[in-house]
Formats: sequence, structure tokens, C-alpha cells
Amino acid sequence: MSTNVSPPNGPETEGTCSIDHLRTLTEFARALSRPSSFDEGIALIGGFLPRLFAADGGALLLVDGEHKRLRRVFEWGLAPVAPSQPPPFLRSSLQQHNGPFIEGGVVFIPLLAAEQTLGAIRLCSRDGATPQSLLDSELTGAAVAQLALAVANLKWREELRELSIRDPLSQLYNRRYLEASTAREVARAERARTRRRSTGLAVLMLDVDDFKRFNDEHGHEAGDLVISAIGALLRRLTRVSDIASRYGGEEFVVVLPDVTLERAMARAEEVRIAVGALALEQHGEPLPPIAVSIGVAMYPRHGDSVESLIRAADAAMYAAKHGGRNQVRCAQPSAAAKS
Repeated sequence: MSTNVSPPNGPETEGTCSIDHLRTLTEFARALSRPSSFDEGIALIGGFLPRLFAADGGALLLVDGEHKRLRRVFEWGLAPVAPSQPPPFLRSSLQQHNGPFIEGGVVFIPLLAAEQTLGAIRLCSRDGATPQSLLDSELTGAAVAQLALAVANLKWREELRELSIRDPLSQLYNRRYLEASTAREVARAERARTRRRSTGLAVLMLDVDDFKRFNDEHGHEAGDLVISAIGALLRRLTRVSDIASRYGGEEFVVVLPDVTLERAMARAEEVRIAVGALALEQHGEPLPPIAVSIGVAMYPRHGDSVESLIRAADAAMYAAKHGGRNQVRCAQPSAAAKS
């Protein structure tokens, strides 16, 4: 049975946080300027949680933006039980349902920022203490406010970072991110080569066949639909370690670390077949099938730098187009590799 309660640090529980707790909050705020990514920031928050709350255990939960569910990202001490049903602050947007509530000896406090529910903190009371005592603690309200602000700032910074490295139409990485990341992968591949590893770095260059004619016949809206669909396809077919990007216009580049040339060619063929199988519709009407020509280049056989690898894959892609389109071609060995 759930019980709605008044927010922590209400008028009847006002007070001043202890000096130690204020120092912890100050240290917490300063530490959050260091993380370079959302995941790193959440890990840092997790390390502070046992010090921020006077509880035997707890969990930090964040709202899954796509499914509107709470996802546990950190847990410490005595593991609190999950609620029997979604908390009121997830089931309703009404302000009166956005407060904390108690269920089964556990208190659930929403993390709110800018009228948005970001997640919740779930706390177990100490031995002999009631969950209400956690809410009455002068420490809890200050910690929750600081925690909500920290999560909001991390999400905002992550969104800005994503905007700076993603192409908005395809949702793939943009060209700037591709070139910077590929430079790191080339350096990593060179180190692996000195250890005589059998796998290396491959670059795939994809270009949509007859895209200009497709746009002329069906309009730019249909062309955007193609770019978006190929972006979604590449996100689904690539590994976490791969770098899938929109290179420009109807061209895409996929970087595959730690593969053999044979595997890279097979992956390119998988992509070609999958693109040909796309069934696209515009305003309920089917669009004609699309196809891609793909060039494959391998480090260091076809190039020893980002520029030379992309150039070799691009040349192989044009060879595929001249050979009849809708096919995969491997690049020619570079002069350096032949010598």
C-alpha cells in the first residue's frame, strides 16, 4: 500500500544542514565539473550517494526516455525493494502527484528539474527508523535538490554533445567526429600491427545509387526518408565499437575496428543486401527499392592514414558504380603496400 507524504524539509522540518553535510554537498558540486561524459558523471554521482543520504541503503533510478520506465543505474547498501507499481510521479503529470511516497518501508523521492521528472532516489531507513524519518531529515531535502540539478546538467551536456557530433537526419555521427575518431583507430591499428595481430581496421564507403534521379522523381522529402532509413539500418547493423557516419549528401562511411578483410567484405555485403530489402513508403504509397554501391579499404594494405583509407574506399566505391552499381568492391593495394 502506497502512502503519499509531504515533501522533505517542509515547514515543520526546516533546519540547517550539518557542517559535514554542507562540505559533502560542496565537494559533490565541484566534482561534477570533471566528468567528460554522461556515464562518467553518473558513476561519480554513485560514489557520493552513500555520503549524501542518512540511509542504510538506496538506489538511483533514471527515467528511460523512450519507455518512461525507471531504470536502476546505481545501488548501495541494503538493496531497497522495487515498487509494486509505477510511482505516482511517473503515472501522472499533475503537480500534486510529484511528491515523495512510501511503500513497504521504503521511501521514493522523485528527482525533478524544470518541471520534468528525471528519475527517483529510493531509500531504506536505518534500523529502527521509519521511512518518514528519512524525509524529515534536514539532510535529505538538500541532497535531493543537488542530485536533481546534477542529473539535469549531465543530461543537458550530453544532449549538447550529441548535437555536436551527430547528423540530425540520419542520427549517425557527422564527418568531423568520423575523421577524429578514425585517426585514433588508425593509431590503435598500427599498435596492433606491431604485435602481429591478424585483424585490423577497415573502412566502408557507401553511396546510394541513382540518388539524384530518385530525388528528382519522388521529391526531397522521399530522399530524406532514404537517408533516415539507411541511418537507422546502419545503427542496427553496426557494433558498439564501429563508427557509422554520414559523410555528406547520400554518402556514408562505416569504420570497422578489429576485423579481417574477408569479414569486412562480408559485412559490406550484409549492408548492401539489407539496404536492398528496405520497404519504404511515403504518405502510404510504396517507394521503389534503393541500392548502394560500397567500397572497402583495409589498413595498411590500402592506406596508412585517415585520408588515404577514405580515398581508397571512395575509389573502390566508384569502381562498384562503374561496374554496374549495387555491388561491393575492394580497394586496390596502395603504392606503399606494394613496395
